[in-house]
Amino acid sequence: MRSLAFPSRFLAGVACAFWVSACVGPRRPPEPKAAPANGPVEGRALYEARCDECHALPPPGAHAPETWSLILDRMKVKARLTPREEHLVRAYVLANAAWTRPEPKAP
Repeated sequence: MRSLAFPSRFLAGVACAFWVSACVGPRRPPEPKAAPANGPVEGRALYEARCDECHALPPPGAHAPETWSLILDRMKVKARLTPREEHLVRAYVLANAAWTRPEPKAP
């Protein structure tokens, strides 16, 4: 019986290793959705005009896409963005977001 336990544990360990390695692979941006030809220009203009009314603007590269999604979900109401404007601003900041995490600073 002991001889069957080792291969099954080994295979389970290998499967877990592959599963974990899939989670830490290189990050790729999502496939872009169809946007108007002037989308990036209009999205940037909206971002600068609406978001700058209340606070200083962080550059789009200051946050990862996941963080931008959370920020935009919260701020779209405060900025009074229409669904189209929200789409344009979201497309702009996600296209310019930080796709890699910054390296930790040495102490």
